[in-house]
Amino acid sequence: MNFILPIHFGWSSDDGDARDDVDALSLAIDRLGLYLDQESETLIQVLNEAGRLPAAADLDELSGLHLEPDCTDFNIRQLLLDVRPILVLALDEMAAISIRSDQISSCNQDFDTRVNWVCARLRDMIATLDWALN
Repeated sequence: MNFILPIHFGWSSDDGDARDDVDALSLAIDRLGLYLDQESETLIQVLNEAGRLPAAADLDELSGLHLEPDCTDFNIRQLLLDVRPILVLALDEMAAISIRSDQISSCNQDFDTRVNWVCARLRDMIATLDWALN
């Protein structure tokens, strides 16, 4: 995800309900980039520890996402639409993980805490995508 240009801006709305779709898409792509840069490694690690290797491989491929500098909001929207099902699948996989210690390949004692954290962050990211795409 390092190839997506960072887009930072201030969020304000002078008339209360008005929101520009480009701003929503920019915010979503920015948050997605930060999420993947900062948290995808933990998500992939937890999926690997739980034996969910196909879902981990799908998420690992997200690190190669790329937007051209002259991309349009259509391109951003399409990228978000492509990423959303992968994140939903990862969330479904996380929900299916049993927290029984005999299924965990790691000796890490806080596995269930990491699963809960990863699920919460995935839900937040999916909600951000849904907000921007609607």
